Order: sequence, then structure tokens, then C-alpha cells
Amino acid sequence: MPIYRLFWLLFIGMPISTVVHAEADSFQYSKGIGEVKITKYIGSDHNVVIPDTIEGLPVTVIRSSAFNHQIEITSIIIPETVTRIETNAFNYCIGLTHIVIPGGITEIEDRTFYDCRSLLSIEIPEGVTLIGDEAFHNCSSLQSVSIAGSVRRVGHVAFAGCSSLIDVSIENGVEELGSGAFLGCKNLSEIKLPDSITLLDFAAFMGCEQLVDVKLPSEITGIKNSTFKGCKSLVSLTIPSGVLEIGDYAFGFCDKLKSLYFEGDAPDLDSDVFRGVNGLTAYYLPWMSRWSDEFASFPAEVGTSKSWGGYPLVISGDSLFAVTDGFLGYIYLQRKSDWIYCYKLEDWLWLLEPASDAAGSWAFIGK
Repeated sequence: MPIYRLFWLLFIGMPISTVVHAEADSFQYSKGIGEVKITKYIGSDHNVVIPDTIEGLPVTVIRSSAFNHQIEITSIIIPETVTRIETNAFNYCIGLTHIVIPGGITEIEDRTFYDCRSLLSIEIPEGVTLIGDEAFHNCSSLQSVSIAGSVRRVGHVAFAGCSSLIDVSIENGVEELGSGAFLGCKNLSEIKLPDSITLLDFAAFMGCEQLVDVKLPSEITGIKNSTFKGCKSLVSLTIPSGVLEIGDYAFGFCDKLKSLYFEGDAPDLDSDVFRGVNGLTAYYLPWMSRWSDEFASFPAEVGTSKSWGGYPLVISGDSLFAVTDGFLGYIYLQRKSDWIYCYKLEDWLWLLEPASDAAGSWAFIGK
């Protein structure tokens, strides 16, 4: 057994002797060509160690429902020989608090840990490519989730009902979050989604009542129905330039939502995007198209220094000024009513008096 697993056993208080004397007679199993598959746990231990070999053959598979409704188990050690954990394998293990997923696993299948309501944390290791539908649904004590970049898809309602979840780390490489992936995670306050994600399916964060800080991926093309419905603490959000449409109830009943900052053209809207929202203002970049002074019956306006991060408005004469943007790193220059130039900078700068009217003659100095 790898040394890190022994340290982990000590951390959770499991005696090392348990590791040495894991008994095959606690399991029902089937033998195949060169492998053993665990079909059912019939033991009575609270801390379970699955042996890496039985009858001289490596244990490679934990079959569907093998640990179903084993409510007395609090921790499980799975050997590195295991390469597949089938659907429903550990569902309704309501006392399970700790489990380590071995590095040879490539998929967390549907409902694998459904209603493991005492599970505290989970790390999805590199090599896993799929987190199945309802894989961790209703793990109501789950506080921390780490998802490796090898995962391509997080399934439908995979973490729905994880009401204690506060820390989610998703590495770059993940491409899809299924519908309701984090539905009802009411204590989740922030999440940063990597730019590798191209699909946020509907209701992905519906009912995340404490969510205040969201970084959307730059490659998404739409915000689906009910994506942030009922996110009652969400105050502002930046919408990436590729978003072309926003679905019904996407921001429904986001009671505190006051500001949306759009990086691109005005998107198409379904009829009830902002049901239950009051006092919203949409801000947009001056060179983008399809904007007017109204957006879904709410005011829309070009971002100013006050609305785009609170940075100073620097005036040169009575017809020329710059707006510095703390979110995107842009400086905008305006002469009369025409936006004539834009710099993309690493940090925002003060605008000094121009040497001439030519855009290339502007002088800048760091803050």
C-alpha cells in the first residue's frame, strides 16, 4: 500500500493493523481472467479496506451497488489496482465521511456516491475524464471538491443538493458542466470557472443562495435557462464577449443583482430572463454593437469610471476624456461623440495632456 495512504489512515484515526489484516471473507466477489471483481460487502467494519489481491488475483472492479446502503461504514480505502467503480457502488452510505479515489479510475459513474450525506471532501484525481450524473447528489455535508483538468464533463446534477459546499476547485481542461451541476449548493459563495469550459447547461447554479463571486469562462456562447435562478446574493457579473443569448429565468429572482458588465455585443434575450429582478443596470463597451439605452426594460449605458471599477475620470479640455476599466484593463479615449482609440494594458494608467490630436502622441504614466 502506498505510504501516503498510511498517513491518511493515521489522519482519520484508523489503526494500521486494519490495513495489514483486511480480510477477503468480508467481500463477495467474482473471478475473471486475471482479475477479481468485488460484488458485495458483507462485513461489519466501520473502517473498510478493500484488499488489492484476492486468491492471488488483483482486485480491479467494484461492481454496481457493492456497498449500497452500508450505513455503518465511515471510511473506505480502495487499492490502486481498482480501475473501475460502477454506478451506485457507494450510494446511500450515509455514514461515510472519507474516501480516496485511486489514480487508475477514469470515470466516476452515475450515482456512485449518491446520498453519501456525511462525506466531507472529495478529490477527483488526474486521469478521471467523467463525473457522471448524480455522482455526488445530496452529499449534504460535502464542504470541499477538487476536480482535475483531465475531467471533460461534470454530469447532470452531479453535485446538486451539496448544501454545505463552500470550496470548489475546477482545473483548466474541464469542458462541460451539466444541467443542475451545482443546483441547490446554498452555501457556495464563490466559484472560478476555467476558460476551457464551453458549455454551462441549464440551472447549473440555480438556488446557490450565497453565491456572490462568479468568474464565467470566456468561451461560452450562451447562458442557459435558470443558470443563476434564485442566486439571491449575486450583485454583479461580467458577461463574456462570446455570449450571444440568455435564456428564460437565467437571472430570475436574483434579488440583489444590480450590475451586469458586458464585454461583447448585446445578446438575444428570452422573454423572462430577469423575472423578479429590480434596479438592474447593464454596462457595455463603447465599440460594441446592438446596444441602446435600454436592455430588457432596464437602463443600459456605456461604462464610466464609476461603473467600471471606481477609477478616476481624467479630463483633457472639454471634449476629450479617458475611462479606465479595472475589470478588463482597457483605457477608452473619446473625442466629442466618437470613440477613437483603445489601449489594452496590463495595469490602468493616468492620461496626461496630449502632444497633438494624433492617437500615437498620447502620453501615459503609471499610477
